[in-house]
Amino acid sequence: MSDLEKLLRPRPTPSTLGTLAYLLLGPLAWAMQLTLLYAGHTLFCSQGGSAALGDGLVIGVSAVLALLVGGFLLVPSAVARRLGLTREMDARAAYDRIAWMAGLLALVAILWTGTTAVLVEACVQGR
Repeated sequence: MSDLEKLLRPRPTPSTLGTLAYLLLGPLAWAMQLTLLYAGHTLFCSQGGSAALGDGLVIGVSAVLALLVGGFLLVPSAVARRLGLTREMDARAAYDRIAWMAGLLALVAILWTGTTAVLVEACVQGR
């Protein structure tokens, strides 16, 4: 591509917020899980909730967020398009690799954190 063509057809620049959301989608989902589990579970147990419902809260939140991140890992280009990232932009391949790896690590963390429902008795320490 010549300099004149670059001037006439510049590459699109995505929004900064869209790019950050794309790169951090997995870690943000994990942060949401931790917030909901620690704050929600503690509040639930302190109000006298049953251990079975506490386990259900942990499993439900973990499953929903694991499916969200898993879907992102399967079809990251659809998420990128929704956030305004196009194939023509500079360094898109690098963004894809970073977002995919961060999402994979977040998925492992979500599953790891979600196993607490199986390994730790719910609401024991809150009483």
